[in-house]
Amino acid sequence: MPANWRNDGSGIWNGVDPPTKWSEKGGILWKTNVGKSSNSSLIKVGKRIFVANEKALLQCLDVDTGKILWQHELKKESLPEEQQKKVAEGNVDSGNASHTPVSDGKYVYVAFANSIIAAFDLTGRRKWATALGERTSSDGRSSSPLLVDGKLLWLCGHLYALDSATGKILWESKEVGESFGTPITIKMGGKPALVTPNGFVVRAADGKILGEEMGDLSCPSPIRLGRMVYWVGDAVYAYKIPDKDEPFQVDETWVDTLDGEIYASAIIHDKIIYSVANNAVFYAIDAATGSLIYEKPLPIAPNNEAQRDASVYSSVSLAGNRIYVCNTAGETVIIKPGKKYKKISVNRLAEGSAATPVFSGNRIYTRSGKSVICIGK
Repeated sequence: MPANWRNDGSGIWNGVDPPTKWSEKGGILWKTNVGKSSNSSLIKVGKRIFVANEKALLQCLDVDTGKILWQHELKKESLPEEQQKKVAEGNVDSGNASHTPVSDGKYVYVAFANSIIAAFDLTGRRKWATALGERTSSDGRSSSPLLVDGKLLWLCGHLYALDSATGKILWESKEVGESFGTPITIKMGGKPALVTPNGFVVRAADGKILGEEMGDLSCPSPIRLGRMVYWVGDAVYAYKIPDKDEPFQVDETWVDTLDGEIYASAIIHDKIIYSVANNAVFYAIDAATGSLIYEKPLPIAPNNEAQRDASVYSSVSLAGNRIYVCNTAGETVIIKPGKKYKKISVNRLAEGSAATPVFSGNRIYTRSGKSVICIGK
């Protein structure tokens, strides 16, 4: 079963019924220490959980018990000599493990900020590994790789396409620069294309740029509904992307601004966009017009000295027709979607997170700065 960041990139999980109440005293089915990580979210592939940590370590956990089944460290010395020279130095802010793995159900692909990217089968056997040689800024990088038609597409310095079977570079586009966010996919004339956080539409087959100069996001990923694509950050841009496999130019459908810094990716549900700022102010926006339906400071906002680090980096999720917003202080607020704000519950754990949860059945799988945690009914 394929697995990507934010499910299919949308942040929406259908056919699930996750819990709405938990705490350190109840609701935690298991917790496993997996070592330090930055913002890397986990993925679930069948009965396995895959997660990365700061030591360029890919770990595989049993989904029911949390037991570590295997782990593999991607040491610089394990690469061919010519590849070792391309391994980038670490970065200051976002760490080495801020990228979420991706899987086609047979192999798991994992990337790190030092530009190493590798493929493993589900038993832990390494298929290939390579380094792209792209240096990081002091802010680092966090865009996650995507699988599209047998290609592994990754924003690492600029946009790369690798053969998922061999790791060979198929094409690269230096025009499409780096972003913290992860691209999403869209069909252009029946052929897959990428929509990047920094406003490009790129044909997946050969890297041809079809559109540019649309939205411009530093951290979040764009979202879409049909042909409408929304870049939701401090400024919000809406564009209708034509369904044609050739270069195009379009004017924005609407543009608006929001207060506060926004690092978390948004969702769109029933024609309403839901977004959250770093200071936990929650927004509901009319997707057709850009009009603000409401804004609400959430009860997980930093409001005293002890909560000064209660920032929101985890992306907004919709699961079981409920919206989940998490912060770095270990708090999660659950909200009912709709045109009026309605809080369902607030839940608190001892360990906070900048990662985005995974929802499956009646369970939530998430990670803190050092643990993978399974929450269930």
